Amino acid sequence: MGQEMGVLPSDLLKMTSIISEAAIKLDCSTSDVVAMVEHALKQGHLDVRPRRPTAATVKEWKRVRLRRNAAMDTTIFRDPAWDMLLDLYCAEHEGKHLTVSQLSYGSGVAIATAIRHIDRMVDAHLVERRDDAKDQRCTIVALTPDAKAKFERFLEMSA
Repeated sequence: MGQEMGVLPSDLLKMTSIISEAAIKLDCSTSDVVAMVEHALKQGHLDVRPRRPTAATVKEWKRVRLRRNAAMDTTIFRDPAWDMLLDLYCAEHEGKHLTVSQLSYGSGVAIATAIRHIDRMVDAHLVERRDDAKDQRCTIVALTPDAKAKFERFLEMSA
């Protein structure tokens, strides 16, 4: 049954555990808890739509990564290419464009290092470069449609 609905066995196990815990806390049977959930769903009191991480969630992931680096007093945990992808995803959802310089600053690496990472991501078809119409000295970097779709799938898996 679970597989037919797209529910993984691990999800079913987690739901069973949650229902059991609720039954203990409410001092009732697991059947009673299931009935309460069904009733709440029918009444529209529960929103069971999947919670997809938002750009704010992605920003928080990056903040946690940076705090980890600060807490360990080292930069060995840096992952500039990933940080750039996080920044590009957030910028796109905010209707902004990021330049190579901004990606360099946001990922905490020198411009030359940022360019090497961007070159690799261009080669991997994750990002594309465009000339900045407002400033010919700048190059805008953006996620490719394919990379955006892959990132969206990753977010859904991480929800």
